[in-house]
Amino acid sequence: MKKNIVIVGAGFAGINTYKSLPRWVKKNCNITIIDRHNYFLFTPLLHEVATGALNAHHVVEPIESIVGSEVVVIQDTVTAFDHADQQVRLQNNNDVPYDILVLGIGSQTNFFGTHGAEERSFVLKNLYDAELLRNHFVTRFQEASLMDTPEQRKKHLTTVIVGGGPTGVEIAGEASELFFHSFKKQYEGSFDTSEAHITLVNASATILQPFSPGSQYYAQRVLREKHVDVRNNIRVTEIADDSVITTEGEVIPAATVIWAAGVIPEHIDCPPSVLKDRNKIHVEPTLQLKEHENVFVLGDMALVETEDTKGYPTLAQVAQQQGVQTALNIERLLKKEPLLNFVYKEKGKLVSLGQWHAIAELGSVHLQGALAWFIWRTIYLINFASWNKRFKIVADWTSNLFNPRDTTKLN
Repeated sequence: MKKNIVIVGAGFAGINTYKSLPRWVKKNCNITIIDRHNYFLFTPLLHEVATGALNAHHVVEPIESIVGSEVVVIQDTVTAFDHADQQVRLQNNNDVPYDILVLGIGSQTNFFGTHGAEERSFVLKNLYDAELLRNHFVTRFQEASLMDTPEQRKKHLTTVIVGGGPTGVEIAGEASELFFHSFKKQYEGSFDTSEAHITLVNASATILQPFSPGSQYYAQRVLREKHVDVRNNIRVTEIADDSVITTEGEVIPAATVIWAAGVIPEHIDCPPSVLKDRNKIHVEPTLQLKEHENVFVLGDMALVETEDTKGYPTLAQVAQQQGVQTALNIERLLKKEPLLNFVYKEKGKLVSLGQWHAIAELGSVHLQGALAWFIWRTIYLINFASWNKRFKIVADWTSNLFNPRDTTKLN
């Protein structure tokens, strides 16, 4: 009788688990993939969708196009799993049985209990978030063009980005390109878009904490050259209707707030025996759930005990490598062979700062500027799901070199 392999989540962890399964496993097992969307989303490029650099449909790939017709794809949300009955519970109350379960449903925005943050901030976790933010930017500048005074426009076009990690920095760099280049050309003769103001608020002493001091300095310098006001050692206590309030009581004007200050794993109801820490699920070094050898937990959900006790970073390359490792361990589990521990091998750190500027730290080699920018784009293209979408992304990027970004409002 065929085993049922159920993969929950079609992100980097889930898709790479499926793609890395040996052919004999795919042939001799029933495989089901469950996700709330019907597509794989290349999340590292969401900031470019949100700022008009990429078409939203170019950073997604239908799950069926990746896995083929032999896999059952269910578009639904998994709310719980019951290990006693070996079933996952869907939002529509249907149950899906499993013999081997892979959980990789990713993360959600962590607002750290900041008053008003969830209600008044934009986030960037999925395709809807990116489209919503782009539409908002377009609307803000449309409205500003109809205002009578610079004072009104300046107040209307204040943007504060909370979080100095890679996501916040990349949004800041790309928003600068949109505001001060694309919108500048679009509204030339109507008003001066330099009246807009972007502030990046960072709780740490420097932005891009995982990077080297040289890269941090370069990123901060480039952002300031791009008219981004970088403010370090600033902690936010409240998001008000038109401002950000700090622990020092300072009120920073903010008609638009983008929250990029951290993530927390998505919630899923687990059996009582499962150990959790802030939604992260404790797993063995093999990524198996403790005391349940046929359940694997990957990506942002997994808490693996590392030497520094911090666990692995919430990065796409971590989830990707865990997916590959889990596929090999599923094969070994089916063959009743000992499983292998997961060992993360960092392939490098990349961050974009807007057109012609990026940082690439590849081992001991640290690059900045245009070369790093081309490396950043090349590596992301290589890791995309299909050649069809790669060509479309290249077409968008090439067009951006010669033309303003697309400011079409999608709804």
